[in-house]
Amino acid sequence: IRPQTRDLVKRFYDHSFQFPAFTEKVGESASSRDRLEAAQHDYLLSLLDATFDEAYFQRRVTIGEVHARL
Repeated sequence: IRPQTRDLVKRFYDHSFQFPAFTEKVGESASSRDRLEAAQHDYLLSLLDATFDEAYFQRRVTIGEVHARL
């Protein structure tokens, strides 16, 4: 799957950005498609690496906090 990760993330956001509510929420959060794609790509790779150390769990907490605010 690793060679296809960039394409998978791009296709996910191609789909997501078709929805006005999603696009609006991205704008409200002061983010951008490039930033989201990069973060999602890194996230996907981290799942494939599956190193369950303290940094891994802290990143999950941070992601959860961001999602809770959104």
